[in-house]
Amino acid sequence: MTAVQLVSALFTFVAFSVIGGFLLAGIALPAATVGASAASGTSDLFEDLPDEPPGRVPVAAVEHLRARRQDAARHLL
Repeated sequence: MTAVQLVSALFTFVAFSVIGGFLLAGIALPAATVGASAASGTSDLFEDLPDEPPGRVPVAAVEHLRARRQDAARHLL
């Protein structure tokens, strides 16, 4: 192998390595961005939660939901 062939082979190897790196980064970077965005959104969601759970549900609301469930069950039969 001559010096010219050696330099040409080394240059080809480096060129293909750089092209492969750009292609891999182009594929991996969007996936990493989506993952970071999902993690940030989840963190924000948990930060917005109240420190204490909400109080009890009023009895009238529970009775209303039970009545709606019974009406829906009658319509299915």
